[in-house]
Amino acid sequence: MGGDSAHRRFPSADELARWLRPSNVSDVASRRQQAAAQEARENPEIARAWVNSLLNDRRFSVSSWALDLGTEIYGKDIVGNLIDMLRRRGEIQTEVLATLRQLDADALTPYLPRIRRWLRRSYGHPFQYLPILYVVTQLRDTAAGDELRALRAREDVMPLIRNVADFGLAYIENGPRGLAEAVRDCTDDDRLYGAKYVVAVGGLPKEQMEDALREVADKTTGDSRERCLQLVRVSQRNTPFDDASP
Repeated sequence: MGGDSAHRRFPSADELARWLRPSNVSDVASRRQQAAAQEARENPEIARAWVNSLLNDRRFSVSSWALDLGTEIYGKDIVGNLIDMLRRRGEIQTEVLATLRQLDADALTPYLPRIRRWLRRSYGHPFQYLPILYVVTQLRDTAAGDELRALRAREDVMPLIRNVADFGLAYIENGPRGLAEAVRDCTDDDRLYGAKYVVAVGGLPKEQMEDALREVADKTTGDSRERCLQLVRVSQRNTPFDDASP
């Protein structure tokens, strides 16, 4: 079946954009989206060119929708397409980065010089910094130190982001033990949330991180010990928000 015939099996980018408009929320629009997605799942080879064309669409709603669907259907086979999308500015860039980190973080290593520079930008939403911070931390990008220190000092960035940068730097420079010791020494509960984000969702080696936290906890007492053990629980739950004991 030719490419044009295959495309006719699926909605155009303009049709999808209409269905995705917040002003067009309806059962009909939702059913059409679901039907298109299901058709792609059932015919992945035929749908590949269509999904690629949606990924290249400049409308965030369309490319983001295709990103979710393409990742679900093709997994690591779509990494090359997503690497190409890193050239695009705006919200889709950091969303693609977050997806790539989950699919194949090592594929991002050659692009670290470009990625670390994004920490010097200003973003419409502060959480757009998080995928960048997680990538440079997970891959222990030692050359990102200047960018992390600069971000840590910026008054125009929300404290949580500055704190994630701070604890990320501790991990990059000194590994799991360095991060565990930074947790031990942190007496500010609000600042500690930066460590919780890094440990819970930063892609660190969990066993090594938890072992380091326990080792540091065993050599201290009181609140310092409890902070380290609290971060072990955070790591086990994969969320920075629930600190209750098991």
